[in-house]
Amino acid sequence: MVTVFETNRAIVASVSGQAFFIIGLLAAWEFRRYSRLPLARPLWMLAAFGFQYALAEWGQLFIPIQASYLPDALTQTLWLLRLALMAAAFGALIQFGIELLPPRSRSRLRAVPPVLFAAWIGLALGGGGTLWDLGLTLAMSEAQARVLLALPGGLICALGLFFQERYLLPVGGPGLARWLRAAAGSAALSGLTLGLMVPPIGPWAGTEWLLGAPAEVWRALAGLLFALSLARTLAVFQLEQDRSLEEAEHRVIAAQARERLGRELSDNVVQHLYAVGLLLEEVASREPADHQVHRGLAELDTSMSTLQHFIQDGETVPSMPLNEAEQRAGEGARA
Repeated sequence: MVTVFETNRAIVASVSGQAFFIIGLLAAWEFRRYSRLPLARPLWMLAAFGFQYALAEWGQLFIPIQASYLPDALTQTLWLLRLALMAAAFGALIQFGIELLPPRSRSRLRAVPPVLFAAWIGLALGGGGTLWDLGLTLAMSEAQARVLLALPGGLICALGLFFQERYLLPVGGPGLARWLRAAAGSAALSGLTLGLMVPPIGPWAGTEWLLGAPAEVWRALAGLLFALSLARTLAVFQLEQDRSLEEAEHRVIAAQARERLGRELSDNVVQHLYAVGLLLEEVASREPADHQVHRGLAELDTSMSTLQHFIQDGETVPSMPLNEAEQRAGEGARA
């Protein structure tokens, strides 16, 4: 079995890269979706991690193929670029986990990824200055990146996902919460396989093999588990959108019901006002033309016409200014 894995090591690395590429694709697909959940905002960092690490893994397959066609200097540059992509991916994973933490912890830890990345660059440059073997320098720098960046990145990502349960539970219920916990556990497992399974350095055999399988196999399994649980967890955005649409429909139905009820009440009021107007007309017929009741009857006709106009147009009836109403009430009392 070891011989089979050794012979097909590049293919196994390609499968591992595909698992993390799926993680990046899922995060990028959901990033542009509108959501009020805190999980939505930093998804682009998880997408950056998945895409960059997938390219770094695929570099193990494509760089040796191109080495026979390219100059040595360009091949070495490609290996350095692969190493830089890997470190940048781990830095994005750390930043993603920090952005999921509570606000107080998040504000304090945002400087951690740049500091760790700068420390890794210092260690890598220091190793390159003391080692003349480029392969040995790359192996040492990769091991340092995995231990210094990937391991805390996976653990912080898992912790941040655990903190999101209180936001996702009201939307998706216990079933979604279980998938979120599975995503957090698989993120921690990915961090362990990415950070603790390091390549051999000189006489040291490294820790890339476990139970007869190389690190790429375990990383692919952890990445696929992470991708599956992440896909089920990110379904919360669709649930949130469905709930928002349902609430909007309820608001529209309630508004229509209030409008219909208002129209019915307004029609009823108009009918009562019309009856009052008939009574006033009967009283006004027995009073002189300058009597106050004639003025009140004219005001009633004007109010009924205005009310009918606004009912037909579906608008709100304007209210009479308070001082004018008080003045007319006073005049009626004096009459």
